[in-house]
Amino acid sequence: MYLKDKPQLEWKGMKLKMEAKFKSKTISNYYTGNPDNYILSFHHYNIVVDNDSKEEYYLLEKDIELLRKYNKENSILYFSDIYNLKKIKYNTNICHNLNDIYLRIRNKKEYEEFRKLDLDINIIIELNDLENIQPTQNKITLQIDAIRELPVHKLKILKMKYNIVNVLLGQIQYITNEYAVLLDILSNQFGIEKSNQLELEKNNNVTNDIYDISTYIKIYNCIEKIINQNKKEDLVETIYSIFLDLANNISYDDDGVKNTKIENQNLIGPLFYKKAVCEGYSKLFQQILSLLKVKSLVVSGCGRNVDDGHVWNQVEINGVWYNVDITAQNYAIYNNEDWNMFLREDKICRYQSSSPFAKECLKNYYICENNKHRK
Repeated sequence: MYLKDKPQLEWKGMKLKMEAKFKSKTISNYYTGNPDNYILSFHHYNIVVDNDSKEEYYLLEKDIELLRKYNKENSILYFSDIYNLKKIKYNTNICHNLNDIYLRIRNKKEYEEFRKLDLDINIIIELNDLENIQPTQNKITLQIDAIRELPVHKLKILKMKYNIVNVLLGQIQYITNEYAVLLDILSNQFGIEKSNQLELEKNNNVTNDIYDISTYIKIYNCIEKIINQNKKEDLVETIYSIFLDLANNISYDDDGVKNTKIENQNLIGPLFYKKAVCEGYSKLFQQILSLLKVKSLVVSGCGRNVDDGHVWNQVEINGVWYNVDITAQNYAIYNNEDWNMFLREDKICRYQSSSPFAKECLKNYYICENNKHRK
């Protein structure tokens, strides 16, 4: 980071305490004030160069250097378009390290333009666009929304044809609700083409939900195992059994909150180490439901009476949406609280969603001890 006076960086174990603001307008547009560890470690914003002054490029290069130092092996420099990547290449030394640079490619035209740069970087391509683009040689991070789209046998077939090295699991996220809502309207109501979404995607980011191929295969197999171990004759009974399984057998990691352990924010912590925070619980539950062909969302919000952030799920059963909070259920279990957060209405939840796509949940769905449902 480029600092006003002198470096104010303090290492505490693996945690870097940041005590100064970023100096380039490009980075400070996103990381305002003193950004916390979660934002710095897990949300990697699309780099859009603010201006073409020499000072801006100098300050941007210094900011990127520190971001790389802070995130180390988890560093991601994300570009939604090739135009800004060109600016970086020709005006800074940021491209001396190519391992952490990711560029999103949407179509054949963008890919041909990218090849002219002769940069051996990671390119992000949606699964549905792969056959149309037909990239050669370049390292591909394949983007999918849910693991149901990419079973292991399909991945192995694609890997024989393309140089797929990673899987990005989940949508590229949007910084503001306004952009997310606008993109949804344009895409669903007006059928906007992906090639025309570029302007909207200036305000988005990538999280550390990127897995190498061997890890993705392990994740897929683990999720299949969880489903098979909890399989019931009735679908809702299966989902409820999985809900209790996760709440009982995956511990909430308080240390992971304090020190921002990335693996507990994605699928690695809950599946391989049996530890998670609310985001890890919710992402895992959503991917499990995707294999069961059940619609679900990961939503975020704050407490109704306290100012603490939280993440949980919303699940659709028979056309009706309900809240599911595995984190809260884990708390209830380990504190001997007699309450249940499976398929609950909004007014029962401690948290109020601020997610742009959150559903209104107006009903409870109760399950009796004899496993018969009553609404």
